[in-house]
Amino acid sequence: MPAYPADVPHLKSALTSPGQTGIKPLTTKRRIVLADDHPIFLEGLKRLLQTEFEIVGTASAGDQLVDLAADCKPDLVVTDYSMPGLTGVQAVRALNERGLRCKVIILTMHEDVEYALEALELGIDGYVLKRAASSELISAIKGAFEGERWISPALAVDIISASNGTALAKAEKE
Repeated sequence: MPAYPADVPHLKSALTSPGQTGIKPLTTKRRIVLADDHPIFLEGLKRLLQTEFEIVGTASAGDQLVDLAADCKPDLVVTDYSMPGLTGVQAVRALNERGLRCKVIILTMHEDVEYALEALELGIDGYVLKRAASSELISAIKGAFEGERWISPALAVDIISASNGTALAKAEKE
């Protein structure tokens, strides 16, 4: 019977313990920090995302998020809009002031266009409603890593209309 790679002793150890043999995995999971002030929601979010991403920390308040992100330097932050201490948007502003450049997705219950526009003006990469399917959040995260900006479809038309109205008002003033 022919020997398969796992049957050959020196290959078996290389295949089963890449960290110990100097062989690096082909792909590295993207590092994400999560922030939400509801523990059950935060735990569920962590479980949802940890299969595809490395969750490097969680925070339950905006000021904790800023400190955690500064320490962990994640690739992306998923944060609630409304939290104690600093709101998610205030935390993003603080991260920008500290010069920390990471992708940001706001995951929120707030469907008001004004909330979304405020967040988008800060340069966030996605605005996802909590009532959306989990696949929407995952698409927003993956899209952010590809340089895309994601807005929940339930808000997209209203945000575009509001943005066009703002641009029109500016043009009329000039």
